[in-house]
Amino acid sequence: MSRAPAAAHSHRKWDAWQKATLVVGLAGALILLWIPLGSPRVGPFSDSIEYIILAQQLRELWTGGDHTLLLHTRLPIGFSAWLALGAVDVLHPGRAFWMNWLATAWALLAFAVWVARTIPGRGAVLVMALIAALPGLFILSLNPVSESLFAALIATLLAWGQSRQRVLRWAALLAAALMPVVRTAGLPLTAALVGWRLWRWWRGSRVHFWKEAVKSLVLLLPAVLWQTWRSTLEIRNGYSSSLDLEQLRQRFGSIPEFLAVQSLALPEGVARLLDPTPGHVAWILAWLLLALAAVGWWRRWRDGTLDAWLLPPALGLAQIWPWPNEYPRMLLPILPILLICAWQGAREIERRWPRARHAPALLAVVLAGFMALVWLPLLSRMTLPVPAVERPQMRQAAYLLAPTLRESAAIAAAAAGLQRAIGQLPQTVTPQDCVYSMAAEAVWLNSGGRVIARHLDPGLDLTRSLPEQMAKCRYILAAQFTSPQFPQLPPLFPLNAIGD
Repeated sequence: MSRAPAAAHSHRKWDAWQKATLVVGLAGALILLWIPLGSPRVGPFSDSIEYIILAQQLRELWTGGDHTLLLHTRLPIGFSAWLALGAVDVLHPGRAFWMNWLATAWALLAFAVWVARTIPGRGAVLVMALIAALPGLFILSLNPVSESLFAALIATLLAWGQSRQRVLRWAALLAAALMPVVRTAGLPLTAALVGWRLWRWWRGSRVHFWKEAVKSLVLLLPAVLWQTWRSTLEIRNGYSSSLDLEQLRQRFGSIPEFLAVQSLALPEGVARLLDPTPGHVAWILAWLLLALAAVGWWRRWRDGTLDAWLLPPALGLAQIWPWPNEYPRMLLPILPILLICAWQGAREIERRWPRARHAPALLAVVLAGFMALVWLPLLSRMTLPVPAVERPQMRQAAYLLAPTLRESAAIAAAAAGLQRAIGQLPQTVTPQDCVYSMAAEAVWLNSGGRVIARHLDPGLDLTRSLPEQMAKCRYILAAQFTSPQFPQLPPLFPLNAIGD
């Protein structure tokens, strides 16, 4: 049998380029400090709200507090447990942004270690610069969501999964075992790691089969325990239900139509990570990256690298995920692997066709130039002079991605007004009353849990008497925004329907 590739990193001292790669990763983390330093607010339609509420319920697990959401949530509890370590609760939601930044910094530094060991010379610095400066990374970091911790666990596995130091190696395996508890999408990646380890044994690596089998079972144990516990909960809309064949038929008409629509999922996700409001150039670059990554992946697969085993299940899940708004979130944690494969693909082209000299460097320069153009309007909005009360709203995607500076300023003013209105609700809405809102969780969170908020009925009929349909609460919060959940309701509803 042929031997698998060497399973351990050497102990050679790091050269200047490798150290520079680490510096680039650190610089990317320091730039992202702009987000938590600005005392940001959680947006009204974000999983972040649910993560924060879950973090509080986890902290109160042994004190007899309210655990309703914990027993009904569709979200894995790993990220909420991470937030709980930072004492995050509804009275201190701002701490969630610091914990999210900490996980993102961890991910960037661990990816820097892996990139420095994977690509020789200045290439590692270029690739890490692309990862750290990714506009999609910045936009997705505006809200505390589980992708940051998921990316950190993946990066830890890649950086130290084959270390000769036992402590680092076991820490990396622990990270792999926890991936499914942070995101359900981590389950196929953990399974891929198990497959890779068994493949190495089968190819003749010097490991004992039963020892490897026991380690594989330990790796899968957290996922098995978590999924077993979830099966006992009253979860009505889990992630797996999104891929139910009957639901897909109802939504898309047929499975072939669904597959036709999903054929653009990967390029769209990559394009939106390069440019959150992608145009033709972003799409072209996304297709180019995917094509080069396919070439590079094949070479890395033949070399037996771990990342080549992790990429297919991650891309496959993103390919069939039926919610376009989440394509960038699905791809962000594994984009460094995609970039490494694209770099490898460019090197393969350079090796086979002498006329394509410097293809990897050219790829990096083109991507860097494009991302610099994307960053220009973001930087102009980040430095826009706004009143102090509106500055926390600058840390929202709607503000940063508005088409014009005038619209950005209007969004900041409207969002600040909504925050003030929510802050004043406890003075009006007594604990015995409640308020209707299109963003009920945001009302509850930003009022410090002092106001009971109810969702509007998605089937609300504007042709019928509104007081009869909204009889449970005495109040309704009118806001200058709309919601995809209520496409029939205009901004400032119901002022235009029932008057002041």
